[in-house]
Amino acid sequence: MRAILVSVLSVLAAASLASAQSLFGVTATGGSQTPVTVGGSSLIDLVDDAVNTRGSFAPFSGEDTSFSLRYGNVNNAITITKNAANTEATLTFGPTGVTRTFTGVSQADLERQIEDYLKKNGRDDVREFLRAMNRLSVIAVSDGNPNATTARMAEHTYHRFGFFADETRSQIWNEGKSDAAGAQFQVTFAAKTYDVGDFTGDSATLGLSTTFNFTERIGFSLGGFFTYNTIEEADVFHVGFAAGLPIRLVLPEEKKGVLWQVTPFLSSGASGSEDIAAGGLIVGGGVANYVGWRLTDSFTLGVANQISFYRGRPVEFGKDFELDPGVRQSILKNGVKGTLALGESWGLYGGVSYTNFLDDASIEEWWTPELGVTFSNKAGTGFLVGISGDFGDDYTAYGARAVLKLAF
Repeated sequence: MRAILVSVLSVLAAASLASAQSLFGVTATGGSQTPVTVGGSSLIDLVDDAVNTRGSFAPFSGEDTSFSLRYGNVNNAITITKNAANTEATLTFGPTGVTRTFTGVSQADLERQIEDYLKKNGRDDVREFLRAMNRLSVIAVSDGNPNATTARMAEHTYHRFGFFADETRSQIWNEGKSDAAGAQFQVTFAAKTYDVGDFTGDSATLGLSTTFNFTERIGFSLGGFFTYNTIEEADVFHVGFAAGLPIRLVLPEEKKGVLWQVTPFLSSGASGSEDIAAGGLIVGGGVANYVGWRLTDSFTLGVANQISFYRGRPVEFGKDFELDPGVRQSILKNGVKGTLALGESWGLYGGVSYTNFLDDASIEEWWTPELGVTFSNKAGTGFLVGISGDFGDDYTAYGARAVLKLAF
């Protein structure tokens, strides 16, 4: 009994899933026993109790039993039905409807068949199941909601090359455009608290990036972020990297005019959670566009747009086991921002962005208003402090962001 469920759930847990109230729930039914449902925020602990028929699951030892797994807001995500002798089992992926039945001459033979299926012959079934979970679960780790890895990757490049592009050592509206050349190093800290579906969570992000502006028209940027995220009592970690080539197609004349910057970029990211037993490797790329109009000596209107594309990459474990998180996503971000200069160095900014998953997602779109204050000297050294919110269907978040800029 133990090995059958471990074979199924531990393999799937190594990929990208997430899960409600209690993040997970296992319902056991069988024989003459009264059905039992047990919830928890640690998938491994919950499954361990079920497979060992401990605690509330103890009455099902030696019974024909069906175990149904709830992942977050997705009921019957996986169902496993087995006989009392542990020689026959049926595995059903609820979101995709795929069902596989296994019959062995012994418990060990049955376990081997299931394991071989999940690691080898059933790779496509597992990938499609994970993709469905990204589409359906409001707290999926890899994709489909504002706290997933793809959304965080898109936000990192959008802030860097789009919405806050004018904060990247480019005091090019000053007289003497040579100020735009050189290098700038940025340290970003962001935090937010959020409600999604029936769950609450918090996250903190540290970002590091550097931009080398070779001339006033072209530069090269490298950056990355690390996010610690909690959802109920579960911990999730995200990490991402991006490289971009900011190209300033149009430069303003002296203190007024238009700045047009286009930045193609490549990015990669990964996530992992021991509590949710989730993770995935993702690669992507896209292009960010920023146009700023210096309408007066003190007011600048900026428009930012970004399109990005993300794909899950299979991860190999030994010679026979390969996992693909099932990510296939495109994200569009559009925003407008106004900046009011207060003297030579200080400024206020305010704006709003719209994010849209172009492929299937549990939370397809949300709006992000932002408001803050900036300080920069002519060289580009300074800081930014702001507040923001996210508002979508069944999703609300409030947060703050601080950026330290050091120019050389």
